[in-house]
Amino acid sequence: MAPAASKSTFMHVLGRSLAKVLCAAMCIAPRLTGADDAALSIITRNNQTKFQMGEVIPVDLSFTARTASRFSINMAHYDRSGRMPWETFVVSPTAGTADPLALYFNSFQIFLGGGLTNFRYLSTEPFQIHLQLNEWVRFDRPGTYHVSAISQRVADRQPGGRESKALQLASNELVLEIVPADPAWQKSEFDRARTIVAQHTPAFPPPVEDDARTAALKTLRYLGTPGAAREMARLFRSGDNNTKLECMFGLVGSPSRADGLKEMKQLLPTPDFPVDETFLSTMSLLSLDPDASPQEQPTRREDNLNLLAEELLRALPQKTGVALAISTDTALSFKHGQLPPDMRQKVSEQILPLFELLPIEARTKWLETRWDQVKGPEWLPLLEKIASKYEDFPVPNETHAYQSLELSADALTDWYQLDPNAARQAVIAEIERPKPRFSAATLGILPDSVLPEAEQLIAEHFANTTDFYAEGKLAGLLVRYADRDVLPAVLPKIERSLGDWACEPQKNALAYVVKTDPPLAASLIERAMNARARTGCWKSVLMDVGSMEPNPELQAIARKGLYDPDLELAANAVNYLAQFGSADAQPKLWSRYVDWSLVWKGRDSELRSSPVGPQPHAADANLGQALARALASGQGWFTEEEQLRQIRALAAEFLQPELDSDLREAVERPVTIQFEGFTPPQFHVAQYEVHSFADLKAKLKQFPRITSFVFSGPVAPRDASLVSDLKAWSKDTGISVSGLESASARPDCAMK
Repeated sequence: MAPAASKSTFMHVLGRSLAKVLCAAMCIAPRLTGADDAALSIITRNNQTKFQMGEVIPVDLSFTARTASRFSINMAHYDRSGRMPWETFVVSPTAGTADPLALYFNSFQIFLGGGLTNFRYLSTEPFQIHLQLNEWVRFDRPGTYHVSAISQRVADRQPGGRESKALQLASNELVLEIVPADPAWQKSEFDRARTIVAQHTPAFPPPVEDDARTAALKTLRYLGTPGAAREMARLFRSGDNNTKLECMFGLVGSPSRADGLKEMKQLLPTPDFPVDETFLSTMSLLSLDPDASPQEQPTRREDNLNLLAEELLRALPQKTGVALAISTDTALSFKHGQLPPDMRQKVSEQILPLFELLPIEARTKWLETRWDQVKGPEWLPLLEKIASKYEDFPVPNETHAYQSLELSADALTDWYQLDPNAARQAVIAEIERPKPRFSAATLGILPDSVLPEAEQLIAEHFANTTDFYAEGKLAGLLVRYADRDVLPAVLPKIERSLGDWACEPQKNALAYVVKTDPPLAASLIERAMNARARTGCWKSVLMDVGSMEPNPELQAIARKGLYDPDLELAANAVNYLAQFGSADAQPKLWSRYVDWSLVWKGRDSELRSSPVGPQPHAADANLGQALARALASGQGWFTEEEQLRQIRALAAEFLQPELDSDLREAVERPVTIQFEGFTPPQFHVAQYEVHSFADLKAKLKQFPRITSFVFSGPVAPRDASLVSDLKAWSKDTGISVSGLESASARPDCAMK
């Protein structure tokens, strides 16, 4: 998303005299609400107060606090578009102004929030956030305007308080003079911005601030002229996501959006212009009536999208080359639901000849999320070509390498699905490489439990390689396809490398030993857990290995680990017993939980987490949460309502809301089996998270026999066998599960 850019020069608490001088020039006295000790002030860059309509208005927010280590601030510093809701601006008079993103916000029902951020404590030294007022306010009429900011990014984290309190800080007031734009200035700004955009290669990731290309895009975004709107429409050709998003927001917020829409309508059928999803989505917004009610806008936007997709489909015969490939992909992406057989064939015929012209992200999407919509034997030559193209990437998790390998892995998987006999040899050839491209998650598709023709080579390559990435993949292949015969060949390396390995090869190698010699594996895992001065993998090795190869030998290690002085390792042991422990682990967990509660009950303020400042007891809090969760919802036992109440009674205050939720779910009848639809299948049953169909059946048997269950969740055609298996199992066991008939009749997820 587009970043905000600028620098701040104002400090609110510089002393009365300086504040008085600055305020005399451009503001009234600073004010705030929600705290007596934190403050917010606002200035424009270089104290400028006069701006032309369409000129970028950089504003600097300064946050201060007189008391140190009390008030924290969210340092998020990106765009407003659904991810940064911390600031609002109050403008007076409102006549002659508009929210440039109102149409955007009114036209979607769901926004993806979040984004990476950090927190820090405020002090008397101002912390500054640099924004552009244009992102919140568009001035459509010359005049004098009073502008102030309200921010909700500060929280009061007073020590000993029950919880942090979000504050609403109000700033001083700016007085801005907005004047008509000079046509010569508009042309100069437009020409300068267009030149910079053309000359500068898009950066990835886009810089946060002070990037010439981003600044030029901002100029075009806010200029508001018909020429700027048309230029932003043309810039969708760039293929750069940052550019396209800036242009989308610029067109939606432009007073000349009709000119932008007209240009986009002309570009849509242009033979060499690639129409991607962002382009079409932007057109669907620009076609809306901004005066329609916000409740109507999402539906109208969807209607617009469907009409535009049909229009694009009709324009495809005019498209050529890459433009044809991308435009075809876009048009088909807006087809919802299960494609009928005749449409499947048509889609394949259109996309196959153009497939290798598509961006790699689009190609991956076709072979992953859209594969069930188009799969057929006509894809076999292409899949074989992609899967068989070998390229050795020294760093396989670098962006280009990762994308290329992901595409090849998808092609191999889909090829095997269509023609397992022909693809089998390709899978085995990949397994036998000294440096396989793919992990066992991909290469494990063969039905064989052991590959005698390959296991010796896998072991030899594993023992001899020094490549970090190859070690992890080869060790994973040992787990999947090797038996005890090759253990002597790989054991010396495993024993030699314990504690020095990165987590991936170590966990895979130890899982192989668990599979072939559990008692030996137990001693090796304990060695790895005691190798505490080299890597941090010892803290999670038990759960890492156990998730691949659970074994009773590991339960004994986990029980000993409950009282380990390293609390991260202890929590890892708790999590292992919660997921893989048998019912006799429950008393051990109870004992550890009682001991934890005796230490921490009533000390909630010490355990409460904070995104800022030191967290001396974070590991203690995490251990307590792991213990409570294990006792409340362990896979190996059933927790009665009264036991849940006992867990809650012993809980620190910060754990009680989660346990209250568990209690509500535990007493609800009938019990809902919520199918989450992942691979492997995931279920939510009362307060339990269940990670496989076998575990689901085991968990349902733990409930009292009179319990009735109801199945819920969208079931795709690929999951239909699960529903039928559950139906047959329910009949055989006499356990009542309703809702299965309606679940099997539900349609697949949308193609998009």
